[in-house]
Amino acid sequence: MRHRIQYIIIALLAIVGSVSAQTLSVQPIEVQTGEQTELTVSLTGATSMTALQFNLQLPTGLTATTDNVTLGAATDGHTLSVQTLESGDLLFVLYSMDLKQFKDGELLRIPVTAGNAATNATGQLYTIRTASISGEDAVSHECSNAQFNVTVTEPEPEGFSNEVLYALTCRRGGLVLNADATGLAAGQTRTDATEEDKCFAIITYNGAQYLYSPVNKKYLLYDGSFVNRLGSPITFDDTHADGDYKYMLFTKNAAGETLYFNNNGNIVIDAWNAPDDGNRWQIEYIDDFDPKEALALAAKQICTVTYEVKYDGKVVATATAEVSIGDALPEPPALLNNSFITLEKSGNQPTTVNDDITVTYTATWNGPFQFSKTLDAAKWYNMHIRSGYYVGKQATEPYYPTQNAGDALKTKEYHWAFGGNPYYVKVYNRTTGFDETLTKDGDNAVMRAGDYSWDLLPNGDGFVLRVTGTENTCINQFGGNSGPLQFWTANGSLTDNGSTFRVEEAQDLDDAILSAHASDTEAQTYYDLSGRRIAKPTTGIYIRNRRKVLVK
Repeated sequence: MRHRIQYIIIALLAIVGSVSAQTLSVQPIEVQTGEQTELTVSLTGATSMTALQFNLQLPTGLTATTDNVTLGAATDGHTLSVQTLESGDLLFVLYSMDLKQFKDGELLRIPVTAGNAATNATGQLYTIRTASISGEDAVSHECSNAQFNVTVTEPEPEGFSNEVLYALTCRRGGLVLNADATGLAAGQTRTDATEEDKCFAIITYNGAQYLYSPVNKKYLLYDGSFVNRLGSPITFDDTHADGDYKYMLFTKNAAGETLYFNNNGNIVIDAWNAPDDGNRWQIEYIDDFDPKEALALAAKQICTVTYEVKYDGKVVATATAEVSIGDALPEPPALLNNSFITLEKSGNQPTTVNDDITVTYTATWNGPFQFSKTLDAAKWYNMHIRSGYYVGKQATEPYYPTQNAGDALKTKEYHWAFGGNPYYVKVYNRTTGFDETLTKDGDNAVMRAGDYSWDLLPNGDGFVLRVTGTENTCINQFGGNSGPLQFWTANGSLTDNGSTFRVEEAQDLDDAILSAHASDTEAQTYYDLSGRRIAKPTTGIYIRNRRKVLVK
């Protein structure tokens, strides 16, 4: 009868309807290998729903005990049926012959056990279908899939704790630090060893055990030396116990060869693996231990390289990279080293990274304009965007670049200078000098009082101005040929012609006073400042070709 009911429910669930979907969710779990926990499935949006089914796919190494599934508060006298499918997935069906409706909340708690093969993984609850009754008709709803994370941890070996200091001894003598705390020695040969030199912590980290010395605050490596990082994993083998001497200790070298801890008058770590009085160890509690510093060192397997770039003697840009201990020092990140910049190493730099370090470079500028430090010595440029639309400080905001600027290029409004440095540039207009900078003001790029700077990025023979702190928000001639200077947020903005500025050395201002000698006045038309034509100008200021000149 149970199977017939299940078939009826599955058929009911197969009816197609168009009602809004419900949601099943699964709480992430954390479990140690060999232990059991519960997988909690919850339901929301249960309005009028009377039956449901879902497939559960567990990660490798995780098994469910379906005989002990607990129904939660979301069920109301529902019946559960579970089957194992050919794929290995579990099919769960919940139904009510009295058409009782589900509630929102906890639906099921499913016992699961982590085997030795279990690892961190993602599980899946999928192909969910639910059913409700509308009048005399059954209506089916299809729900979205649900994923859940499984975190698997290794239990600490019995009797070992990160918060304990241990003494390790074999019948021939104890394990101690050597006199200069750089390696191991045998207790019977180093008779002057202090009590501290005889104590070690057995630190469990990411499922493996490591020997740590609180005296030198370092971990033991497979060759018997101590290092300022996580050392070599050690296995405590209890299959050759001799009374209280329960463990043989072994590790692996860089070639993957198994090496055992032996006391033959001196402590050696080698391939001798026949159980004897020199390699079976008793591990005894000595004192409590705070593992905070040891665990912090264990986590420091990735070193941070900080890159500093100096320009005009000042640090103008920094970046960081994470590097595994012992790896070669990488080149500076691309964001520091573009076609506008040449970087040169400053001082001595290591070839490999064994700790957090800071490396310094000096930048040489190869860009399309010169930087101006003062207004009096400013270098002015005409600036255009989208290959020929010249940018000026116009009276009306937002500013609309002009394609045929013509004589306007000889006015202050179309003269621009650049301050800052090769990474963060300030843009000045000649009408306001250094009192205002080109600034993001809402949706527009306009001149405002202050000290606003932009990320400066090369693009072909020009450059883009990106809003600092963003990934791809750049000034753009928004909307095409006739658009104003606004912003485009997309990866394409970094290379778009509508974002690309180019500069030319500025033309002389219309009101500039040039010098002309008497010999230059022949065959030229001159006007006085009132606009009257002068045939033979004498010394003074005149108008020639719409420009003021001083005739000497």
